[in-house]
Amino acid sequence: MKRSEEEKKKEKEKEKKNEKKNEEEKEKESRIMMGFGLI
Repeated sequence: MKRSEEEKKKEKEKEKKNEKKNEEEKEKESRIMMGFGLI
């Protein structure tokens, strides 16, 4: 029981990290797109 709680916590932390990474990637992409739009 306790073990699964720990695993769930780890999974949530992993998801949060992935979400943050994805957001950063999107920001980079949108900046690049905006850059191309200015040219």
